[in-house]
Amino acid sequence: MSKSGAQRLGDVAQLADAIRRIILAALRGGWQAALLEAAKRFWPYILVIVLVIIMLPVIIFCCLPSMMFGYDSTSDQEVGDLTAQAETIAGYYAQYEQYCTQRVEEIQDSVINDGEEEAQSSPDVSSSEDSEEDTSENVDYEVVIEGGPMEQNWFIALYSVHCGNDLRNMNEESIRSYVADTIPYTVTEKEEEEEAASSDPAQTVEEASSQAGESSSEAEGSSPSEMLLTITYLTPEQILESFSETDRNWAELMYKTLTGQGSSSSVVFPDTGTGQLASPFPDVDWRSVLTSGYGSRTDPITGEPGNFHTGIDLARPTGTGIYAAEAGTVITVKYNTTGYGYHVIIDHGNGLQTLYAHCSELLVSEGQQVQRGQLIAKVGETGRATGPHCHFEVRLDGEDVDPTGYLS
Repeated sequence: MSKSGAQRLGDVAQLADAIRRIILAALRGGWQAALLEAAKRFWPYILVIVLVIIMLPVIIFCCLPSMMFGYDSTSDQEVGDLTAQAETIAGYYAQYEQYCTQRVEEIQDSVINDGEEEAQSSPDVSSSEDSEEDTSENVDYEVVIEGGPMEQNWFIALYSVHCGNDLRNMNEESIRSYVADTIPYTVTEKEEEEEAASSDPAQTVEEASSQAGESSSEAEGSSPSEMLLTITYLTPEQILESFSETDRNWAELMYKTLTGQGSSSSVVFPDTGTGQLASPFPDVDWRSVLTSGYGSRTDPITGEPGNFHTGIDLARPTGTGIYAAEAGTVITVKYNTTGYGYHVIIDHGNGLQTLYAHCSELLVSEGQQVQRGQLIAKVGETGRATGPHCHFEVRLDGEDVDPTGYLS
């Protein structure tokens, strides 16, 4: 019911009186007294604001795609159907890595066995169908796989945004199609330095390729063409580059929610633009093997308090493979018997570096270029360690930072 003019005047008078009392309280007892007086006069409004702030994470959580959380049991048929659909999609997500493996196999089968190239292959190797049929038996392929499957929670978040957060648009065929989009490939002609330097031009790749359409006897006597099939797993950062700012923020929020980060202030993508770092142990969730976090702690050897841990410790059996968190250049390979023990440092550019310590074996050399997910060392307990584990550090512009905000 609308208020009368007299009622409005009364409200104004009450507001003016409340403000007067707050000012008097401030003059008498300072800002603390003013705050107390304001709370007494306006507590209903303050209570509403506090409740909204407290409930905001819950509101956001409830707005996330239904496919991630399902629905409570209900008699409503539509909601029940959506719940069943959510459970079905969850089963597909559990097969994400299997879909990735199948996609890689399909690419190799299509390019190598059938000699057919799809839309994503490099145009510089395309030719007529007759030419492909004639040379398919005279081409050798070297297969290079860069990276590996992203964390499942990232795939869920990215795919959800891709589908408009609509459960009805999600099915196994759509998931497989999106997996294929995240694993592109290229086919290029492999450089043959030795053959290119040969004094006999008849042995070059170009000559061998030109002879591919000749008689079978001539083809058998020519050197096979060397082709490079590169299959690349896109990282979440690379995929997010094609997202709008709104979709990017939504995907990152879903990922944080799925991983239990909630309103954590940890950085998911560092300002350096290098992107999300992969776990040194892609076969397990690094959180499940975390034995010591970043920051102040009790020294595990001396028992003295106040020791500052510049990285995190991930416990794994001796000999377990350690993999590069991101592509970069190996700048340090040391075989110390104290401190870090056997350790590797990789420079990823833009001021970002990662360190892997206490290894039993080092499998790279200084100056070597490594790919994301490449085997670089094996777990050990060399140096100052109490058991087999990998001490993992992230350094930004020369200063150590908490790695948990950078790991996927």
